[in-house]
Amino acid sequence: MEKARAVIVGRGDGLLASLASEIARDHALTLAARSGGKMREIAEGTRAETVLPDATDDVAVKALLDALPQPQPQQVAFFNPSSRVRPWVERF
Repeated sequence: MEKARAVIVGRGDGLLASLASEIARDHALTLAARSGGKMREIAEGTRAETVLPDATDDVAVKALLDALPQPQPQQVAFFNPSSRVRPWVERF
């Protein structure tokens, strides 16, 4: 029987890395982040697929989800991208 699919969008050293390790036990896992360094490290330990979409781009996120094998039982998605917020003064 095929494993259920899980997708994690966003990369993190703490919570998301732990979540990826746990989820990968029972799910086929896809990791998506805008940069690949840490994501690839997590993927090596979980045998996850990796993709590099821009999570701020609705079209890119839709394309990511549309590209997943269909139909998949019990698909799970975690959407947790981060952004860097700078103080107002630093913007100018």
